[in-house]
Amino acid sequence: MEHGRPSGMRNCRIGHLNDSGKEIYFLSGSFKGGGETSAKWTIFTTIKTLDYEHWLGSAAESYARQKKVEWFSGEYSKEILKRLNN
Repeated sequence: MEHGRPSGMRNCRIGHLNDSGKEIYFLSGSFKGGGETSAKWTIFTTIKTLDYEHWLGSAAESYARQKKVEWFSGEYSKEILKRLNN
């Protein structure tokens, strides 16, 4: 299955939490499907575990709202979109 690239990203941030001595890193934000002006924004969270876990919608939002997550300062939407489109 081929997936298109997003046409926009917003509110992207990077954070981490310590779970029983193990650092877990998060990338969270929203993306808009490519090419369609009527495309809806979709919330996502990517978690660096042994590999990567990708979550969308309400599951992604629940990860992003965990009080234990310490978010780094900055907003990374433009940089991520630039890297995806290269």
